[in-house]
Amino acid sequence: MAPFDVMLPDGDEPEEEIDTVVQPDIMILCDKSKLQDNGIKGAPDVVFEILSPSTTKRDLEDKFSLYERAGVKEYVIADPHNRAMYAYRRDAGGRFSFRKIYAADDVLEFGIFPELKIPLSSIRGDIRELPICDGYNVLDDNVLACSDVHIMGVFVMLHENKSDGPVQFTGGLEAARLKLWHVEQLKRLRPKQIFFAYDTPDDLPPLEEAMRLFHKAKYGTRNNLRCYVLIGYPGDTFIAAERRLETVMRLGMCPMAMLYRDFTGKTDHDWRKFQRAWARPAAIYARERVSEI
Repeated sequence: MAPFDVMLPDGDEPEEEIDTVVQPDIMILCDKSKLQDNGIKGAPDVVFEILSPSTTKRDLEDKFSLYERAGVKEYVIADPHNRAMYAYRRDAGGRFSFRKIYAADDVLEFGIFPELKIPLSSIRGDIRELPICDGYNVLDDNVLACSDVHIMGVFVMLHENKSDGPVQFTGGLEAARLKLWHVEQLKRLRPKQIFFAYDTPDDLPPLEEAMRLFHKAKYGTRNNLRCYVLIGYPGDTFIAAERRLETVMRLGMCPMAMLYRDFTGKTDHDWRKFQRAWARPAAIYARERVSEI
């Protein structure tokens, strides 16, 4: 689930030269080789976008074309206002063909997952706790909105970790919901990375409180505590963005700059260059050492 970057290359260009990056509301990815530390490189198998007044044109036109060109196999557009879903499937010619309109009492089906059937009547506006499956990387940024029993179930699963990868929370934990017992469980797990997010000024006080909890538990360093920091949005400046990134470092987290993208998915060259300088921990620490000399 969003926020999670999906990089859509035009060809074989290296990751740092990819201009088109999107954040689908929900996606299904089967090819684990596409999963990178900072997102997904390549098209997911299934993408869901949820319409809102501000995103209708983007989801129905711009993202439709982007996902079609990138090779997404199925595209599902959810329309909450009309309580419907519009499903498209990639045809033999590589184009999206309209498949079906699903009403609120229908069962959503997928061409590439014939066994997967989702009764739409079971989907509600509140948090729906899904079955906990074995894994090592939590991509859902809503996990702390679940019940304590469910959250503990996730921690138990990760503690037993039957997968071949290191435990990570790259989807981002919501700092405002973090509790001391969550931090104590994270201390037991010792994940490779725990991400938070700093998108708006309102996010800063919860981040400060989260770091107080980590300090109280005597756990966490900039080696594993990371924070997505949104930069380059309309009205942003390089000076203001750098100030936010440095604030995160002073809190005791390693920032990862996340570049704002307009409805086309394109980005500004100067902001891309700035973002790359604040995306890799090694480069960030090297700059910090130089500034201290």
